[in-house]
Amino acid sequence: MRHLRKIIDKLDKQIIHLIEKRVKTTEEIAEIKNRINTPLTDLKREEEVLRKIQNLAKSPMVKESLQSIYGSLFELSKVLRIFMRQKRLPFNKIGIIGMGLIGGSIARILKAKNPKIMISAVKRKSKNNFLAKKTGILDKEFDNFSELTENADLIILAAPIKKIIPLAKKIKNSCALKKGKLIVIDISSVKRKITAAFEKMTDEKIEFVSTHPMAGSEKSGFKDSKISLFIDRPWIIVQHGKNSKSALEDISKLILFLGGNLRAMSAAEHDKLIAKISHLPFMLSCMLFSFIQNSKNAFDFSGPGLQSIVRLAAGNADMHEQIFNSNGKNIKKELRLFSQFIKNKKLNAKNSCKFFDNIKTAYIKRYGYLD
Repeated sequence: MRHLRKIIDKLDKQIIHLIEKRVKTTEEIAEIKNRINTPLTDLKREEEVLRKIQNLAKSPMVKESLQSIYGSLFELSKVLRIFMRQKRLPFNKIGIIGMGLIGGSIARILKAKNPKIMISAVKRKSKNNFLAKKTGILDKEFDNFSELTENADLIILAAPIKKIIPLAKKIKNSCALKKGKLIVIDISSVKRKITAAFEKMTDEKIEFVSTHPMAGSEKSGFKDSKISLFIDRPWIIVQHGKNSKSALEDISKLILFLGGNLRAMSAAEHDKLIAKISHLPFMLSCMLFSFIQNSKNAFDFSGPGLQSIVRLAAGNADMHEQIFNSNGKNIKKELRLFSQFIKNKKLNAKNSCKFFDNIKTAYIKRYGYLD
């Protein structure tokens, strides 16, 4: 068995080498595509490649699995093209407060695209900071906020919602002697109070810009951060009355650099929309899990479909408590509207097939088939 495992280890090394060689070639193709502005996806080419490699496979099981394996490689090609889209960044020294999933992912991308960017944080006993420093992502930890602001041209607040405004005040009070203007952004999923506070604190020395990347996971912490987390995901800028054109342009470049798709809206619009498309799904996931949990042994017989639907219930409880407390009015309204929506549907033997078919058609039009 040891001999066979050594063969497997050798084959794995060869596979990794070939995948990385394929990725490098893909990067060169992405460069050309970006230069001549050709479509992101070539479905005919993907189908042709898949057909060729399936014909090469002798094992029926391998042949069947190749669509999934190469589907991941095709997706990687698209990710690489978006990743390489924006190459320049107007910031050289970036402070990140909160090296969790979002802050850690931002830091990973910055270092992957430009290792010369200095990433710093305030020194604290944190497993996330420890891991970020150990992996070479976090360059420097400063003893206090004054040192951080002196050595940063951008600070990203990737902390919990309830800490954003207090942290913003600390940063503002710490940058009185700083030379040059400092820009500070947040990545919170609730905006009304934060944006209002940001507007009050913005002046000629410091400018606060509120943003929200529509990306995340039920997991948390630096260990789960990803370079690809924001690729092709909406990233919303919530502008306030004191935001300058230059700062908004710089933050727009940052968002594109990180792979996001730039969006803009008001704080009120943001909180209403996110209550519907993000906060409501989490609430429904939790409630469905709780409902089924009351049925003895139900989960022992469930398939992957149920696990997919209730996956969000594994999200950070403290974070979602803060979201609910901050955006509760909009979330409760969406829950009421959804409850009324279900009651009004009144599905029966005559109309259910049409309803399901219409939903399926609309889903495929929006997302395509899921392999």
